[in-house]
Amino acid sequence: MFFSPKLTRDALRYSLPIITLDAYHTKVGYKGIIMSASTISENDHAFLLAIVIAPIKDHEYWRQFLVSLYQGFSLVEMSNLVILSDREKGLCTAITEILPFAYHSYCVYHIEKNIKVAFRTDTAGLIRKAVKASNKNKLEGHLVQLGKERGLEIERYLRAIPFHYWSTAYFPVPRFGYVSSNLAESINAWMENIRNLAPFGILLSIYRKMIANIKNMQIRFSMLGELTLASKFSKKLERLKELGKGLKIVPSALNNIF
Repeated sequence: MFFSPKLTRDALRYSLPIITLDAYHTKVGYKGIIMSASTISENDHAFLLAIVIAPIKDHEYWRQFLVSLYQGFSLVEMSNLVILSDREKGLCTAITEILPFAYHSYCVYHIEKNIKVAFRTDTAGLIRKAVKASNKNKLEGHLVQLGKERGLEIERYLRAIPFHYWSTAYFPVPRFGYVSSNLAESINAWMENIRNLAPFGILLSIYRKMIANIKNMQIRFSMLGELTLASKFSKKLERLKELGKGLKIVPSALNNIF
């Protein structure tokens, strides 16, 4: 069962072009899976777009979910759409099949988690530095440092994952700093008690929460002009403007580099 109130399609206009996909187990005798699609609202909050209740999570059910999401939200019309996922094999295949126009981003949290399991060590935050490196030289430096401090096998593991799926230096469109599925994890916490309910109870409770979030968003935007920035970004812009007063922009010998 695919479920998405119509109002969420309108609310997506005010969100970042990032959709996180994840799945959660129900906690009662029905033994189902709640698949979810979430985005980031105008004030940097997790916002649930749609869910599917399915018996298991596999390629076919992910595929059906993405078909419904594609049709219901007209995703092909969104420019620079980023799909953030945990690299689950069935989901990756479904994304390639149904959303080939989107840019698939691998969650750095799950990459770190896989390394902890495979190599029985953490990366002391070095992977996140590599992920967020703003250019290829910085990325290379962090990878070499990772190999020296945590082992060459971990460096080789990370290099084996194509850079354009996870590295900011190679990722073709903006991700606005979102490189992990913390968004989906907050939705998971949001659903913690709901997952104890029977299927219809799950739908009803999620519906009530979704509508409450949408109404709050509508109230905020009814008080704003069409081009007014959300409060978080307005404050950040003011800080940058203040910082920029003492700076001078100088072109370098390289094209488009300042």
